[in-house]
Amino acid sequence: MATEELIVLLDAKTQKLDAKLKETERRLDELDGSVKKTDSSFSKFSGTAKAVTGAAIKLAGAALAVSAA
Repeated sequence: MATEELIVLLDAKTQKLDAKLKETERRLDELDGSVKKTDSSFSKFSGTAKAVTGAAIKLAGAALAVSAA
């Protein structure tokens, strides 16, 4: 193979790899966005769960106090 043919072949393969790399980067960006949304949802859920747990503990304490009296 002539040097010129090798250069053309290498250039074509490099272009294919670059395209795949760009697609992978795009998918990773989408995944990062999804992860951020999920993290935000879990954070909100965690705050709500803490509030509900606190209320349940207070109710249980009140029920124990009433039953002890």
